[in-house]
Amino acid sequence: MKGRNLRAAIAALMIGVTGLVMAGSASAATSLYHPDKASRTFDFLSDGDPGWTASTDYDQVLCIPPVTCPSVQNENVLSGGAGGGTNNGYLRSEYFGLTSVATTTTVTRTSPTFAYSGLDGAQPDSLSYTLERRVEAQQLLALLDSASYSVALDDVTSGTSLAIVDQAPITNQPDWTAIPAVTVNPSQLTLGHSYRFRIVTKLSIPVGVIPNGSFDYDDNVLTASAADSGDGADTDNDGIDNASDNCPSVSNADQADLDNDHIGDACDEDIDGDGVPNGSDPDPRDPDVPGVSPSGAGGGTQGAFAGGDKVRVKVRCPRNATAAKCKVKVVGRSARKGPRVTNVVRTKVKRGKRKLITLTVAQPFLSQAQSTGRVMVVRKVRKGPQKPKKRLLSRPLVNG
Repeated sequence: MKGRNLRAAIAALMIGVTGLVMAGSASAATSLYHPDKASRTFDFLSDGDPGWTASTDYDQVLCIPPVTCPSVQNENVLSGGAGGGTNNGYLRSEYFGLTSVATTTTVTRTSPTFAYSGLDGAQPDSLSYTLERRVEAQQLLALLDSASYSVALDDVTSGTSLAIVDQAPITNQPDWTAIPAVTVNPSQLTLGHSYRFRIVTKLSIPVGVIPNGSFDYDDNVLTASAADSGDGADTDNDGIDNASDNCPSVSNADQADLDNDHIGDACDEDIDGDGVPNGSDPDPRDPDVPGVSPSGAGGGTQGAFAGGDKVRVKVRCPRNATAAKCKVKVVGRSARKGPRVTNVVRTKVKRGKRKLITLTVAQPFLSQAQSTGRVMVVRKVRKGPQKPKKRLLSRPLVNG
């Protein structure tokens, strides 16, 4: 009798322990990376130095900061980060300069290395990346040929790298703004490997006087999560697990993503990625068709921050180009066969990429262009050895 009671007590104890283990596992719904809080949110005073490093590179050998190209000051600011608070800091890159030769300035911010363990040592059901950004560089951005930021997750153990955000365009935004959450496939990360983040800011700077500008980043977080109860890892029933679905709330079995922003076209408010919401875009699937930005200024591919004598054009080099880079020639005219009214820009665009080009209307034609509000833009793109293709567009002046 005593033996039977003892066995029953042991069984009850095992059930209780199992319940506690299961409850403990269920409560661990998320894991955050970078695991150190200071390296995620830059809460300096409570967690110490975030450990991020900075480097600045120029592609022009004649660059002498700040005389012939901008000087960049990279710093860790102790307060004023997203969400406020005395201890809440952020990363800042501030550009200074007098005049500049044509150069591409690249600033790379690299996090300390951390060990990736998924969700409590197991593969998570989903991974999502978020970042807060702030840009105070309206005059500087108006002059640039292009401005973009990228985020990569480097696998230090294997020497490989995963692009999380790939050359997203930079616009002026004086308030802290969170980027749309980016879905990362958990199978692309390896448990037990060491990783680090890289945030890259790339500005293509033309010849001219360079105004100051600052580019800030905060709350760099990769979140590993377990699936919510009842989700099945396929909420929208399109056959794609939530962890891999670029639009988990709307059915999109083809996973179409025109602008490669990791948000599926089925739920993307700006399908072509030209900065104009679909509802205001005359052609939401063509980034070269101008629209009207929420501010009322010339939007879309024209940008909202150039002066009243600027015309902005996005040029794309097809993925099937025969050369690694397309040769591009862009010029503005008053009409299809009218005189040339802007400078000529010759440049190269990497295969499968887009490049933003700014044209300036010459003074003798400025009043005429402003009266009509538009300039014809001729673009010639040579994919390789074949004859260049010409495309004619009518572009509004930008009055931002």
